Amino acid sequence: MAKMTPSSIPVLTTYIADTQFDRPALAKLYDIYIISYQHVTDKQERADVKKAIPGLLYKTGAIVSLVDDFSKHYYVLVAQQYNFKFDDPRVAVKKAHFDYTPPYVLDKLLLRALARNLTHANGAVSRFEQNGLYYLVDFKKPRKAKTTNKKLVAVEIDIDTDWSGNTGKGEVPRALIAKVVTFTPVEELQDASGKLYPEYASEQRYALDLTSAIVSKSVKGDYIKAAASKFKNRVAAIDLTDLDLELFERTKTGVINQCLEDIKTVYGDRFTLTLASFPTHLELLPKGSEIKKHYAAIHQQLLQHDLVLINTTNNEHAEQLLLQQLNTDGYPARCAKVPQQGSLNLLLTYHKDTYAKGQDPYQQLKQANPAEIIQNCTLENLLDTSGKLSLHVYEVLLKELFVKLELNTKRILLHDMPDTLGATYILAEHVNKDAEIRYHSLTLNNAKLQFGLLSHSEIANLKQLISPQHSKMLSGSKGQVKPLMYWPERQEYLFITDTPAVPLADIHGIMPILLSVEQSKGKLIPTELLEQFCQQYPDNAAARLLQQHLTKSSAVNGIKVSDAKALLKDKSLQRSTAKEQLNQWLQNYGITLWQSVKKRQDGFLQAHWGLRVFAEHRLYFSANVQAVKASYSNFSRLYRLCGNVSNVPTNFYDMLTPSHIRHKQYSVLPYPFKYLRESVEMRKLNN
Repeated sequence: MAKMTPSSIPVLTTYIADTQFDRPALAKLYDIYIISYQHVTDKQERADVKKAIPGLLYKTGAIVSLVDDFSKHYYVLVAQQYNFKFDDPRVAVKKAHFDYTPPYVLDKLLLRALARNLTHANGAVSRFEQNGLYYLVDFKKPRKAKTTNKKLVAVEIDIDTDWSGNTGKGEVPRALIAKVVTFTPVEELQDASGKLYPEYASEQRYALDLTSAIVSKSVKGDYIKAAASKFKNRVAAIDLTDLDLELFERTKTGVINQCLEDIKTVYGDRFTLTLASFPTHLELLPKGSEIKKHYAAIHQQLLQHDLVLINTTNNEHAEQLLLQQLNTDGYPARCAKVPQQGSLNLLLTYHKDTYAKGQDPYQQLKQANPAEIIQNCTLENLLDTSGKLSLHVYEVLLKELFVKLELNTKRILLHDMPDTLGATYILAEHVNKDAEIRYHSLTLNNAKLQFGLLSHSEIANLKQLISPQHSKMLSGSKGQVKPLMYWPERQEYLFITDTPAVPLADIHGIMPILLSVEQSKGKLIPTELLEQFCQQYPDNAAARLLQQHLTKSSAVNGIKVSDAKALLKDKSLQRSTAKEQLNQWLQNYGITLWQSVKKRQDGFLQAHWGLRVFAEHRLYFSANVQAVKASYSNFSRLYRLCGNVSNVPTNFYDMLTPSHIRHKQYSVLPYPFKYLRESVEMRKLNN
């Protein structure tokens, strides 16, 4: 098993380390007003006022930004040249003093005001503010053929509070967050008669100014803020492919970096926001063959059982592809119409949304055969866009089948699994329309899985033990309850909670590289410079290739950087050091062809690679553990350990390493929670 080692490469995060305000200087530029509706006593009327007021405020034309403090107040930032008046009998309007405006309101107001303070957008994306700060990063093709407008995909930048870090002493941690928001054309949300679907009928509408790419609220706008699709519009966490600056700027990391630059541009020293960086941490990385051996052990376990394929679709091609791959891997699989007793049953269906309510074959077969091992796979996932078998989905299918085998036998079947520290693992389930919470438990003894429900007395003991700042993690709403490890004998507990913060790639190290490559794009590599290099390094194959090109072409002054990069992709140079020698030499003359950002020792992308632990802060994140890549679709969420355990043992993190829990990766929760969650889901399905 891999060992945890110390690392001194700092890790940047979206936690906010510090905000500084020059309040007298800001007061010379802006006024702040509080719009209060707390005196409205009727619940429905108060909800109506809360919804209507922002639109009316924006109509005044004076609003630079707006923030809802969720205590029946709106704060608005107004440029001083406006004589702000807002007459509405339903609200009270009061001018606020900068010195007494809470920092958690002021920083949000200033952040959202960036869009209206930047008359000309820097970089590849435009910004706009509509009760939030948005960076418009993409235009998507509409789903309906006759729709004239494209979907607008934006990244919203905001500040969120990390209540898991509330110790009752000092400030509660806060983090910068970036989330994807889609503005969908109204035509996409209408039925055949042109009427909006009921769930969108009362939603706020928006208009797009094509010249400025600015979105604003409008009664007759062509857009509604809703994804309106089961397939979410995604924006990559980071993309450094070909070190393309514009591509990077259209990612979440790029938008966060642009936002930080915008703050400097607009406010200078009047408002500063600094992100937190952890100088040291512990890292856990797998050995080269560790994951391969782990999956080989799973393969051996599955070989001991009969595999049956049940195809409920009419796609025989998919069935044959799956059978062929199973046979190639040594599984003597066969087909059947219904699940076979004592076998491992693979079920092939269409996406669940394809079926009417109660007609999903997986639900029907599982309820009819509760004792059988059935693993479902949808046709849409199994086949890739070219109609071939997706090997990734195929591997996930088998490892999930293995987990169901373990659940069926109520035993951990792999040897050398990490110690589970003698804890009881607990997950909360809200039932009866959230009126009741059930607490499902799991203990492991000699590899045996023992599932149960906490009794009323056990729940009462837990509630008495758990400190007030953690009480909602046990008995709060669905979003508030968290996975819990509990040691009854020691009267110790540990909640594992996700935070709003994420680790970030080293943007301070990456940006100079991107800018250098960008500035080199339009440059010409002079012929005499290449000749000089060839004289100095006569055996360099890369330079000779460029020289041969110049000899054949009509260009006499030199070769474009873009043409040179295309030529140097020649197969003959794949394993050669010649390209790197040429690239380093040209950098002395202000020309950068490329530069690696994937070297582990540089740490540029360590936010997306490895399991990293910040023990002092009780924080950790689990990222990709395969080869370092130039692009990543998602951030890795930071997790916090909350409880009365004085010192979290390092072998806690060993429980994140079984790589089949999260396919060929380390997981974010200790592996017993996987079995407990699967058990809860199966119980729901069977009921």
